[in-house]
Amino acid sequence: MKVRLLIFLIAVVMLSCTDDSLTRVANYERQIIDFLTLEKNSFDPNGTKIEQLINSINFESIDRVEIQADENLLLFDLSKSLSINDKSILHRIVFFEQDGIIVRSFICTFSSSTDEGKINDVILHLVFPDRNMPAYSGIVSLYDNFQNLINYSNYNQGLIIESGLPRMKAEKEPGDGRKATQCVDWYLVTTYYYSDGTTETVEIYLYTSCDEPCGFAGPGGRIKCGGGGGSGGSEEAGNRLCGVYGFTDTGDGLTGENTGLFVNAVHTSTGEFINIMWGAMCLTFGSGTPTPQIASETFIMAWNLAMDETESWLNLIGRKPSDVAVSNFVLNQLRANLGIYTNGYFSLATGPCLGGIASTRARYCI
Repeated sequence: MKVRLLIFLIAVVMLSCTDDSLTRVANYERQIIDFLTLEKNSFDPNGTKIEQLINSINFESIDRVEIQADENLLLFDLSKSLSINDKSILHRIVFFEQDGIIVRSFICTFSSSTDEGKINDVILHLVFPDRNMPAYSGIVSLYDNFQNLINYSNYNQGLIIESGLPRMKAEKEPGDGRKATQCVDWYLVTTYYYSDGTTETVEIYLYTSCDEPCGFAGPGGRIKCGGGGGSGGSEEAGNRLCGVYGFTDTGDGLTGENTGLFVNAVHTSTGEFINIMWGAMCLTFGSGTPTPQIASETFIMAWNLAMDETESWLNLIGRKPSDVAVSNFVLNQLRANLGIYTNGYFSLATGPCLGGIASTRARYCI
């Protein structure tokens, strides 16, 4: 009788754990679909890439990695039905969860397979460059949710030997009679890292884009610079940066001071205004960022993506956050984006830079 009772209790516990797991997966599936649908409606309402992405996610493959008490990474396997033409054999999508809310995500592909723990460690290193890179060999590529390339890195036993990322090169008027604010030439900027510590950077023309406001439809960021009625969140144009930002070569990196940075937003549910301003920010890139131009473009892309993420966050939460909470959210997203867009070391501090460092006042898209 005791044996039968013990078996019954074990079965009840197992069924309870299974039910909890299924409930958690269902909750995450609902949150993720809502998050991706909001992104589609905000940036590409007539496109099909987001539906394709949603249908590719294996929600039962969830791997939850705790970063800190209120922040987690959620990793899911993807099928190979995406519009990604690299030679990868493993696709994963990574979601950032803060205080129980999905706030951002990216797609990560791998050209060689390895154990799951090592894959997770590679992803953690890409998000937080100060974490150790495992001895992985192969190409790791990052894509946004619309399957545009953000960057790629080629590793040999954990050491980077090649990296590349799309960058806008020049603004110009369209040559075919179309009316557009501007057109942008896009290049793949590839850096090779040699064993003697030297690097070589080459640029390969990709294409010219004229179809989005400000011509900024390039890989890695869907940045709107021309207004156009959103449904709350942050302002469509007012928080996004344009222009060129100066960086000084300090001998061991590039450092630039950016002043006049702010966020003006409206909380969707309450209609209350949010106004955050920083006097200055000091940003330093290590040797993995070879030129001041690339440093400037990296900062702009990271900032503008943080504005998109802030807009999505304000659309999702039911209460108006405090100014401190908004400031911390923006800074956390900005640092995370810089970690993804930067090959190697970077640091970001609020406040002015010390010494004779180039200073640039923020120029906002209009």
